[in-house]
Amino acid sequence: QQAISLLLLQRVPNHPLARRLLDNADGEAQVRKPDYLDEKAAEVLAGKAASDPEAVAAQARALLASRQASQAIELLEGLRRTTFPTQRFPFLEDLGYAYAEQQQWDKAAAAFADVLAEQDLPPETQQRVSQQMEIVRVERRIAGIRKQTYADPAAALRASEALINELPSHPSAIIFRVECLQYAGKTAEALAL
Repeated sequence: QQAISLLLLQRVPNHPLARRLLDNADGEAQVRKPDYLDEKAAEVLAGKAASDPEAVAAQARALLASRQASQAIELLEGLRRTTFPTQRFPFLEDLGYAYAEQQQWDKAAAAFADVLAEQDLPPETQQRVSQQMEIVRVERRIAGIRKQTYADPAAALRASEALINELPSHPSAIIFRVECLQYAGKTAEALAL
């Protein structure tokens, strides 16, 4: 851990995570008070650089897990703006998930694309983010179809049929097909799907 921290500090001087790992290199577990994450998040929300970016990201993940994606986005974007204004943002995957949760498909796709563009990405991360990127791609496509066919049930049926033919086992495509069938008044067909 210490060697990795030193290597990271050579590339990115004063990197907060590397600095914290080096400061705690004696192996002692660090016990934090119960409101520690809230305090670190408050720093960022007040426009200050985070003294513990990992704690702020952990708070954003907790917000996301409790279905508070908009607050998670606010916190992560604040962290990016205050603490990583000129550096690669290390929590892009978290930000992508938060944007996806809010159905902000373009921003989610951009965050995931930036993650996938990183060099030396661990295979498990690449696989996980690639899968999420595919979900976002389909959801973005469905959102576009919804806009185009808003007042035209027949067009919605045709578009959903084309999508289900292309992606017959994709959960979002199936749900969208059922919604379009119901929208067109074909409830029996929707129930059969």
